Amino acid sequence: MGALETRVRECINRPRVHHALYSNNLNGFFVVRSALDAIGDTAMAIDAYRGLQETASYGERYLRLYGLLQAFFIQQDAAQHILETLGVTCTESNDDLLHVREIRNNAVGHPTRREARPKKNIAQTSHAIVRNSMWNNGFTLMSNAESGHTEMAGVAIADLIEKQERGIARILRAALKHLQTREQEHRMRYKDRQLAALFPATIDYYFEKLFAGCRREESREFTSIFVDGLNDVLRAFRAALTERGIIPAYGHVAQDVEDAEYPLAEYKKYIHGDPASTLNEKSSNIFVFFLQHQFGVLLKYAQEFDEEYMEPVKAPIADSSA
Repeated sequence: MGALETRVRECINRPRVHHALYSNNLNGFFVVRSALDAIGDTAMAIDAYRGLQETASYGERYLRLYGLLQAFFIQQDAAQHILETLGVTCTESNDDLLHVREIRNNAVGHPTRREARPKKNIAQTSHAIVRNSMWNNGFTLMSNAESGHTEMAGVAIADLIEKQERGIARILRAALKHLQTREQEHRMRYKDRQLAALFPATIDYYFEKLFAGCRREESREFTSIFVDGLNDVLRAFRAALTERGIIPAYGHVAQDVEDAEYPLAEYKKYIHGDPASTLNEKSSNIFVFFLQHQFGVLLKYAQEFDEEYMEPVKAPIADSSA
């Protein structure tokens, strides 16, 4: 189960998914993050129970049992909240979790008066843990119905833990499959639309002309063609990143695009003789040098994202209990 929790967390923490949860549904982001923490924390508590030594103190036995059963309840709610927040329907049977939850509700949730459930033809009941039956490996639950019927049921802790872990794993597997399917569909939508293809193969020639525009006034009109070409590249690149959700999810990428847009706009003022320009031959040369560097950075981003979009999404973790 720990591997499943880690994989779900990895999917949620992808910048695009993380930003989508955060920006569109802040409460949803907090719910999923808290739920994953709760699942991991309660898994530690449940695992710690397995290593406990027997104690003669009934008070400590009650505290341990109450804690274990409540850990089951917290973990189930957390897992269900992940499904609800992500809009996932788990089609697998949840009978294991229902069984554990029923034991918890009867033993420590509502033991003194479990309300009747007429729709399910279930009468009101009262319950109690038989004190001298309580050990680390299990206990006896006494149940009294309003009809006067009394039932004594043995509860094996190992069986509860097995059912709990199997049921939680099913839920996490459903959440993981949903996230991976969504990611795969996203990648398939764009995998044939290469971001690197937005950058012309002759981009070095573009910058040769920009450097020339710094020095020779007569070449500036011709240089303007290449400035417009680079501007088109930036606009197309920003639009493609925004469409994919990379911007604004990857803040550093958005910043690097902006760091290319500003000097290009200032350089354009210079070669057009705009009175608002503050550049001269030397400073414009520095601006072009920085621009060339920034376009190299952006091209590297494009290539890295293209490689990521070509990679297959990790396969879901198989159900070892099947």
